[in-house]
Amino acid sequence: MKRWKIWRIFAVAVVISLLSGAGAWANDIYVRAGVGLDWSEDTRFKDRDCTNHSPPAIYALYGCGPGNDGAPLSTHGDFSAPAGFELGLGHTIMPALRIEALVQYRPRFTLTGHTNFLQTTGRQEVSARLSSLSGMFAAYVDLPQLGVPRLGPFNPFVGGGVGASYIDIGKTRMKFTRTRTIVPGGHQVNFAWMLTAGVGTSLTDRLTLDLAYRYTDSGSVETDEGIARVVNQVGDVLVPLNVGRTHAYLSSHGVWVSLRYAFYTL
Repeated sequence: MKRWKIWRIFAVAVVISLLSGAGAWANDIYVRAGVGLDWSEDTRFKDRDCTNHSPPAIYALYGCGPGNDGAPLSTHGDFSAPAGFELGLGHTIMPALRIEALVQYRPRFTLTGHTNFLQTTGRQEVSARLSSLSGMFAAYVDLPQLGVPRLGPFNPFVGGGVGASYIDIGKTRMKFTRTRTIVPGGHQVNFAWMLTAGVGTSLTDRLTLDLAYRYTDSGSVETDEGIARVVNQVGDVLVPLNVGRTHAYLSSHGVWVSLRYAFYTL
């Protein structure tokens, strides 16, 4: 689904919540702290430009055309399921609507995958580490305020957010049968967005426990242009090669648990 369609649907839900019946309700300001676990979708690292350039002598890492598996020349893999941490400051502005400024930090993804070079047979393992920091403005619609039944002690909600992410990736290490190739790392600032659905239950008058599923699109992961080193098994540099930028996309599904504390009521 195109992004503008996603946000048009979400905007309609927000408008409905603003038009919902108002009664006695707590106009709370709250803080929220949470932890979560994300599972990334499969991804492929490809060249930003798969053609060679001369001058200057900047070469594509993968090149153009299909690899030995029929897919474009690339690294295919996924990122591990990292623990993440988040902190939000929010405001219940209507009976069914909460808005929130949210910061999320996922300190350690590990990429595991393989390349599909035609000239290489046998081992083609790839690994790299990266981290992401994102900031978003989010909105949540508490569905019972719109007439949706509660699930026992739980209040279902849906939400979404938009913002920016900063992704840093370290050196990419490609292991072949007799050699290794070490590619420079890089960092990138992206547009990011998320959609979420979950339930909340009141523990006290001010404290709420939230459990939520979340889909997050963090944008592009990029390695910088620079010197890639081809080394042998004892670490001697065989070939230094000036390679261009590569990129992949980081999107993930996750389960997040958080505590929401209303510290002030207007």
